[in-house]
Amino acid sequence: MNDLSRPGSAWNAIFVLSLIAIGIIGWYAVHLPDTSGTALASAKRVRVATLNEAKYEASRRMAVDKMIVARRTWAVSPDLLGSQALGVLEGLAGKAHLTLADFRTDPPAQIGKITEVPIAVVVEGTFPDVMSFVDKLEDPESKLALTMLQVAASDPRSDKVSATLELAGFPAMEGE
Repeated sequence: MNDLSRPGSAWNAIFVLSLIAIGIIGWYAVHLPDTSGTALASAKRVRVATLNEAKYEASRRMAVDKMIVARRTWAVSPDLLGSQALGVLEGLAGKAHLTLADFRTDPPAQIGKITEVPIAVVVEGTFPDVMSFVDKLEDPESKLALTMLQVAASDPRSDKVSATLELAGFPAMEGE
């Protein structure tokens, strides 16, 4: 007689088959990728954290750049920039033992969103003093950008020179 014809044997076969099915399901649960979304959620958290770090770094760099720009721009209107620049230039020329022979501002020019105030200056003195003056002008604290320098001997019998400088001043942008 066949062993499956007995009632107890059929139950034993069903039990063994169910154990095999449970084993297969368990193996798939361990070895198949996570489909419940936790892996996707974890990847999303990593991306969000990376984006937050990049946003923080960009904000930090922007704050530093704004401080640099603020140090090099004038907190006045373009109309008043010339008079304040004249004060700075007179102070620098005096420290360098130069004579400020000419000073002129030209109408402001709009370059994109930036306003530039052109300034023309003529100083007279010795060549080393003129070069010292130019060096001080290039310091960010002067808030002036040197765009042209022309030096010529003013008297061939002495060491005196005349320097023509074209400078640019930049008023702070509105809203900054």
